[in-house]
Amino acid sequence: MFTRLIKPAPIAVAILVVAIGGGAAFGASHRASKRPTSALACLSSKGSLVLPSGVSCAKGLSIVHLPLSTARGPRGATGRTGPAGTPGATGSQGSAGATGLTGAIGATGATGSQGSAGATGATGTPGATGATGAAGATGATGPPVSFKGAYSAGTTYAVGDAVSYTNGSSYISLQAANTGNTPPSSPTFWSVLASAGANGNTSITNYHQTITTPGSSSSAPATVTLGTVGPFTITGEYFTTTAPSVEAETFVSTSQNHSAMDDFNASAGTSDFLTGTSKQAGTAVVGSPGTPQFAGSTYGSTTLESQDGLTFVNLFPGVGAYVGSGGGATEPACTFFGYYDSY
Repeated sequence: MFTRLIKPAPIAVAILVVAIGGGAAFGASHRASKRPTSALACLSSKGSLVLPSGVSCAKGLSIVHLPLSTARGPRGATGRTGPAGTPGATGSQGSAGATGLTGAIGATGATGSQGSAGATGATGTPGATGATGAAGATGATGPPVSFKGAYSAGTTYAVGDAVSYTNGSSYISLQAANTGNTPPSSPTFWSVLASAGANGNTSITNYHQTITTPGSSSSAPATVTLGTVGPFTITGEYFTTTAPSVEAETFVSTSQNHSAMDDFNASAGTSDFLTGTSKQAGTAVVGSPGTPQFAGSTYGSTTLESQDGLTFVNLFPGVGAYVGSGGGATEPACTFFGYYDSY
């Protein structure tokens, strides 16, 4: 058996008796107005101490008073630190502190690498034109020029002699005793005096044809060919309408099927042009006795294009018709005039 006594506080005393090996444990509390000096217990015949029930012992148990020491025992050794408790909840953020003083300026850092070049700026406004420079010195007087006509291989030319050549340019001799040196291929003997100009436009063709006697009707007209270009043939027709009035017209035919024609006088515009057919170009005129009629080429052009795309023509047709006052022509009764250019 082991008995442990616990010293009570000044107001009360507590006694704990523990029986080991089949005993029982009891707890009792006794309150008093002053510090007690002994504790009441019951002793059994086997030597066991038990707590009394109230202030008396049960039958067969003896009352014993156990002295209580009032002296304070030595402080026991500090017990081991218990395990850490569960962390408490995070507190709310405190208010910001006052701004600290500005620190001292740090040392200058190392120079960084050079950046890439920026975009080219806009072109500035041109500056004002500078003042005219001083006139240069007068050059030396050249040799006199003497034109000798067309170049001849057997002629000896002096300095300053000028000749024309078959290429259309003219040349001047640079040396004396200049014989047998062809101007275009002898630059040490000859220099170009004037170069030949570019060839003019040879694609424009003018025409002017007359018919003095008209055909009997539109189905049997008098005709004249005005021009041929590529697959296209331009024809003039002259015939009597209601006698003695006459009519003159310009027509175009093609030898290449599915060519194209666009006449300024036609409201339909561009049309498919088939072989075996002819189409009127420009305006027809009717002449009556004493009243000439004309329709000039200034009214507009008739455009033609071959089916293979190799021929393109602008035709500007003009026509005039006249019958004399006595019913007979006193001048060519019908005139066809105009021009066309081809590409």
